[in-house]
Amino acid sequence: MKWSVLSPQGPFRSVAEAARGEGEVDWTAPEGPAHEACTLSFAAAEAAEFLSRVSGVQVETGAVEDVSPEAPFIAVLTPTALEAADGWVSERFGRVRPPEAEQSFAIRTIREGEASGYLVLGRDRAGALYGTYELLRRLGFRWLGPDDHDTHVPGALPRPLPDLDLSQSPSFITRGFHGGEDRGSEAFLLWMARNKLNLWFAAQSNKPFCRKLCLKFLTGGHSIYHRYAPPEKYFADHPEWYCLKDGERRGEIERGFGYNVCFSNAEVRRQLAENMVEDLISGENRWTDIMQVWPLDNGVWCECEGCRRLGNPTDQILLLAHDCRQAILRARREGRLGRDVRVNIPAYHETLPIPTKELPPGFDHAGTLVIFFTIERCYSHPIDDPACTEINAGLARFLKDWRENPDCPFRGEMFIGEYYNVSSFASLAIPFARTMAVDIPFYHAVGARHLNYMHVTTAHWGTLSLTNAQFAAQLWDHRLDCRAFFEDYLDHRYRGHSEAMGRFYDLLEQAMRNSKPLKHYAGLEKPRHCLFPILRQKGSSGSPLTIFTSEHLPYAPTHRLKNDGPSLLETLRILDEAERVLDQVFLEVTDATVARRLADDVRRFRYTRSMVQFLYRLIRVRLLENQDDPARAGLEARALRDVGEALRREDLVMRFQQGDRPHNRYENGLTATWFARAYAEVMADYGLETPDTPGGRLPEGGGKDTHLP
Repeated sequence: MKWSVLSPQGPFRSVAEAARGEGEVDWTAPEGPAHEACTLSFAAAEAAEFLSRVSGVQVETGAVEDVSPEAPFIAVLTPTALEAADGWVSERFGRVRPPEAEQSFAIRTIREGEASGYLVLGRDRAGALYGTYELLRRLGFRWLGPDDHDTHVPGALPRPLPDLDLSQSPSFITRGFHGGEDRGSEAFLLWMARNKLNLWFAAQSNKPFCRKLCLKFLTGGHSIYHRYAPPEKYFADHPEWYCLKDGERRGEIERGFGYNVCFSNAEVRRQLAENMVEDLISGENRWTDIMQVWPLDNGVWCECEGCRRLGNPTDQILLLAHDCRQAILRARREGRLGRDVRVNIPAYHETLPIPTKELPPGFDHAGTLVIFFTIERCYSHPIDDPACTEINAGLARFLKDWRENPDCPFRGEMFIGEYYNVSSFASLAIPFARTMAVDIPFYHAVGARHLNYMHVTTAHWGTLSLTNAQFAAQLWDHRLDCRAFFEDYLDHRYRGHSEAMGRFYDLLEQAMRNSKPLKHYAGLEKPRHCLFPILRQKGSSGSPLTIFTSEHLPYAPTHRLKNDGPSLLETLRILDEAERVLDQVFLEVTDATVARRLADDVRRFRYTRSMVQFLYRLIRVRLLENQDDPARAGLEARALRDVGEALRREDLVMRFQQGDRPHNRYENGLTATWFARAYAEVMADYGLETPDTPGGRLPEGGGKDTHLP
């Protein structure tokens, strides 16, 4: 069977040249025929590439302006390109219009004998690209992960070819990931586009390639003060610009941490906004689409009378965001900035509450977003589950306040920031299929139209493929039938082993529901439920450690009607059961492609199980130290060493995670525990030799651990 795939070639000499011609396009200029031809021709090239992988299929690409093809064919167009197609498209397909929403598309079919012709008509070039991938998906292709062996190519195309008459628009306009590093491989960026995701980091290199894929860029955040109002440049002449704390102006700002600026000082806001705009015009961030205007992360707030009069921290950061947005609009009016750049402010920690004051006159609601971060949440329950009175209920009230409270003056759009791989998770195999199935429709229902998560890994996903694939699918369609999606995922990823692997994922998600209090923190009130500061200490009978502070996470099984979650012992038991299922499938598999996928699954799962075993053994050491029982604690320390050294040998699966701080980049599984120093101290206490404690002695400096938060 010979297919033709057609697209506009625009100013290029051929479709093939246009498809790889992103370096010849000025992506900072207003969009025109070259931008459109590049993306649409790339979509055509992608369709040709994947169709040609099917046995018995030959494919050629061509310019839609030059030929009226015989079926089977695919024509990839936008309304602008449709006008240049010499009328043959309208003659054969009739009048076709895509939905009005940005990124939307329509797919139509004509039947000519036993062959079919397909029209993919995008509202814009993004819609045409996504429509092409949707057509390929309907023909049997899947992109389950960025690695080549995670691509599913059907053994044959459907017979007969499907008759498609459909239109789609995205449920969430902005869909992707949060971070700040240049770490997206071409394979990963392609996976994003193939799954209709469109938000990535402005730090990424090869930006023309990203723009061809219709990716938007995000930057800024906690570090904007370090970048745009650095105290080493301004503090000596303008100490009044900086934080007043205990009667003293403080200019300590280290990247995204330290003392916030004095938000009531109009001059520091003006200078910061001007520097930001110059960066957006001609600096490193001249590609940015969304600038994040945030306070410092857990920073100290100015105590001057002017800042107190401004209102709460949310009022203060909104004032800075207003000045930044107005500076952007001025630059647009003056012709200095050729694109619109929206700003977002965070609802995060101290800025979770809604503002208490009226917004400044002329506040641009349309150009300002609020990103609601769910970092305090648990994943044992959906975000709005009333049974989670200890953690999620309070967070959900803050979220609803931003959209439903009539006293909230902010009327801009809502962005959600999730944490499916928060830094301390360190790329553990934690599925979120059930959580996302409930939460993402809820986020849409409260008005959110933008969503990302921290911190996606970019290769060797293994079990993480399910989270990322479902995340992408639900952001495109919040009404997704998640159970049907799960079954489709299992069928395409594991083929004849789908039933057993479905059982494995169900067990794994059940086991890891308490991942937040176990491997991060949870709760709005301080001190939050967090094992890190507790287990880094050594208790005694006279001063015992209180380890289990959350109702969600007890040591042993406990029946609870509210705030339920698996106990530590239940987590271990369920992981053991999941391991038996996975090991059996891994032993039985004969399909080479499925075996490669399972190898990724097995490695990530074993790393995860070892991590939980490490925490279990460390907890038992501390519990026995509470009893002043060094003999039994020493035996537990030996068991801890076994699993700790196994984690030290694992140095791949956590390597592709982004983190905003040095301690979020892990050398190996042991540093990913966040207990490397505590581990070395325990080994030294009980005379156990490890690479960190030769002869059972701590090295000079008290232990090798640069990964503490």
